[in-house]
Amino acid sequence: MISIPDRSIILAPGALHLSLYDTIYKQKGNCLNIQINTISTYIHSLTSPNEKSEIEILYAYKQALSTLDETNAFASSKDDPDFLKTCLDFIREITLYDVHDFPDTTRKEKSLKQIIDRLLPIDAGFLSAKDLEKLPVPFERIWILKTDLSVQEQYWADFLLARGAHRLCGENEKEKIRYWSCANARKEMEAAAQTILERQWRADEVFIAVAEQKDEEVLAQILDARCIPYTMLHKRARTAVPAMFTAVLSYLADKNMDTYCTLIRTLAPDQSGPVIDWLRQFEGVDLETIPYEDNALISEADYISWQEEAAHAKAWMAQHAFFDEWTISDMEPIAQYIQSLIAQPDQEDLDAFDWILHNYVSVQAQIVSEADLGLFIAYLKKHPFAPAPDSISGVLIGTRRELSALRPHSFFLGAHAKAFPALQTYTGIFDESYVRRTSLPSLKERLNRQRQSVFSTLEQIPDLMIIVPQSDYAGKTLETSAELEGWIGRYPDFVYVRDIDVRSVPKFALTPADAQSLFFSGERCTSSFAKVSTYSKCPLRYYLRFGLSLKGRNATDEVRVDGSLLSRVLQKAKMLHDKQYAELSYDDVLQLVQEEFAFAKKVFPMRAREFDSLIIEYAHRISELVKTLDVFETKLHLSLLNKKYELDRSFDWKGTSVEMKGSIATYDPMAVSFTVLDPELEKAGIYDDQGGLGMFDLSLKQTAQQQPAYKTSYRSAVPSAQFISQPQMEENVLTDRFVKGWVAQDLPAGMNAPLLEMVQKKVDTYAQKEEKLQEEASSVLEKVSLGQIEPVHAAGACVYCPYKLICRNGAIRLEDAKKGE
Repeated sequence: MISIPDRSIILAPGALHLSLYDTIYKQKGNCLNIQINTISTYIHSLTSPNEKSEIEILYAYKQALSTLDETNAFASSKDDPDFLKTCLDFIREITLYDVHDFPDTTRKEKSLKQIIDRLLPIDAGFLSAKDLEKLPVPFERIWILKTDLSVQEQYWADFLLARGAHRLCGENEKEKIRYWSCANARKEMEAAAQTILERQWRADEVFIAVAEQKDEEVLAQILDARCIPYTMLHKRARTAVPAMFTAVLSYLADKNMDTYCTLIRTLAPDQSGPVIDWLRQFEGVDLETIPYEDNALISEADYISWQEEAAHAKAWMAQHAFFDEWTISDMEPIAQYIQSLIAQPDQEDLDAFDWILHNYVSVQAQIVSEADLGLFIAYLKKHPFAPAPDSISGVLIGTRRELSALRPHSFFLGAHAKAFPALQTYTGIFDESYVRRTSLPSLKERLNRQRQSVFSTLEQIPDLMIIVPQSDYAGKTLETSAELEGWIGRYPDFVYVRDIDVRSVPKFALTPADAQSLFFSGERCTSSFAKVSTYSKCPLRYYLRFGLSLKGRNATDEVRVDGSLLSRVLQKAKMLHDKQYAELSYDDVLQLVQEEFAFAKKVFPMRAREFDSLIIEYAHRISELVKTLDVFETKLHLSLLNKKYELDRSFDWKGTSVEMKGSIATYDPMAVSFTVLDPELEKAGIYDDQGGLGMFDLSLKQTAQQQPAYKTSYRSAVPSAQFISQPQMEENVLTDRFVKGWVAQDLPAGMNAPLLEMVQKKVDTYAQKEEKLQEEASSVLEKVSLGQIEPVHAAGACVYCPYKLICRNGAIRLEDAKKGE
């Protein structure tokens, strides 16, 4: 526990100020006559230099380097924000240590010296020890909270301590440090939370430091799950104000399609979606001037809807035309507009708004053109805008910089070799090889100071528990810190943390009464191949689609290639009755496909190269498919009617009349269905356009088929293998495609053609198809009537399922369900 002296000036990290006030109030009943500051704030309060803001200094540096000789090795980086920030940090460092001599032997050193010589004379208001030595500072009243300080903070702490200031450390007896390891990063956090509960520690007596700040959110989830109150000392910024200013300034700096879309998405997130979609899809195209042309890719209804969307988008953009009128001189109206977008700003919004305007105004004189905005935009993007907590309660969550003796119990999580001790060294253009040739402190001296700072901080904590993970979230092994093990004097003890989280699995149930009201409300019901197929894939999907009538979102592309392309090409070629398929050459197909894509290329000129590739691809596909159709006319002397067979059958199921309508095959948007007819029967007046001799599907969706390279024979004493030539292989593929294309057949007995005999053996008749479908439909109706809607799904059913967000992790694979029976 820390004892607070009266009439003291306490210097501590800003994140711990509320915790300090809480400690002072508990000890003294009030906070009178005690000041609390950060080290940097207090140091600057002792003097009254004309210190500029960081962004002012960066712009001053940018101006000073604008005339840098092009022969300088870093001339190309003189406007780069990161380069300027690196220079600023180094100038602050050399000012602190009063360094004036710099190496100039190599080309790099000479170039850096030229840069330093230009920047060092600029009055940035950086302080050094000389500025404070003659000032009346009450050193004896200054108490510096023992924490792990940065290099610059440690410099000023040493300066104050050498002149009479004091360390504010823990005074109670210290517990032995507990050093644990857990399986992974999440387990170490669960171990800390479980320890708090098991030892019944008060939440307001515990501090948890994480070595990596990204772990704070995960830790918060674990504490929430166990109802342990907490306060995060480093909150994430929630305000949208910085994003709004960044979007506006980025658009002013470079007005193009991307920055405009970002602008309207940020300023009008609820209205800009359709406008952005229209701009992205139809950039530079006026749909009102392009009349619709009949084609296989874009329907007239879709095109009319696009024209309506274009009209709405143009109207919205006309209402917000003032976006285009803004210039770098219009910061006041820009700020007013952003202010109007936030009806009820909170303190975080107000602070961000004030910070941005204050810094912009400070450099407004240096922003004379749009090109000058880049530095301010980069500076704005990197500012954290993280709000400080306005109150604290429960466990405090922070980083190792906030570890102190303020609270009786402290955890330090994630201190593996990559994250601890994580000592700072010089990198980049002013690296260690450069610094060692200056009079700045040596690398050894700086590293020793940092080690002393972190380990002395850990040493004074009353009750410290250090927990390290053995692997990260991805399962990659993490090594323990050799320096930490050497300081503690032992290896960590492995702690097994039992997983106490209950995995929530959604349950889906339907009572027979509810099933009756949803699916059998009257004396009649309908069924189809689609419904039967849906239930076979997943019963829950059947329930959601046909019981609750939940339709998945239509996520269609603006240009759709489907079976209508094949159908239209064949129709335009007048191939269905007037010509032989063999007469249709590749060039004929290519020309017809080009005609179908012509309108799409007018509407989407920027995608012309993509469409050209698709034209060649589908021309080749259709040419190959035409060979299959040619079999009907050339080899079998049959004709094809571009019409699919529609099922229309009724049957009785437990007193309910069931009507089965629709297709008898799986829906394939890339397929065209044909009814196979016999011209001789047509001539004789026997014409069945309903079913014909069978139903044949031809699909643009082609899949690769493995073909044997040799035909083997084991009938003789010596087995033989005969090579299959390319023409033979192509004939085999054609035969296989021909047979598999039949959906159902009603071929008369005694067919002499071998191909049709194969079809009769392998393909069901219409009657067989309908009987099987009736049996499957009856089975589905029986299961549905009993309320069986659990998501026991077939393989691959979840891949494109629109109801995955409803099912979540409740899905059960059909194979697993069968194993459990």
